[in-house]
Amino acid sequence: MSTWGTYGRVSHGGALGLVAVVGGLLGSFSSFVLWVYQAHPNSTLFRWVSEDFGVSRSSRDALLLMAAVLGGLALLIAIATAFGSRPHGASIILALVLGVFALSYPFAYFASFVSQPITHSPLAR
Repeated sequence: MSTWGTYGRVSHGGALGLVAVVGGLLGSFSSFVLWVYQAHPNSTLFRWVSEDFGVSRSSRDALLLMAAVLGGLALLIAIATAFGSRPHGASIILALVLGVFALSYPFAYFASFVSQPITHSPLAR
């Protein structure tokens, strides 16, 4: 018997897997924008995000918080769903990978590996 009480239908991650993947995607996008800003402070990607989504350089903390919260949420839901008794699909693995990437910049920032944009690097040119 499957999740919904009918035969033949099996849930592969279900709604929680979808929530974890969407949270991981949004958190990964935030972290990606922050990594691009770290390497190229005057990049067109950061200007596009700033203009279209109302994010400015002073609201870098908002992107940082969003990446940390959504990445942590994606990891937490993916791990909790993975320990369930139901079969799991690729959504759990995808949510784990996206959650780890989403947490990459917040972890580096809180561990003081990055604090301001790189200015003396070949990548910054």
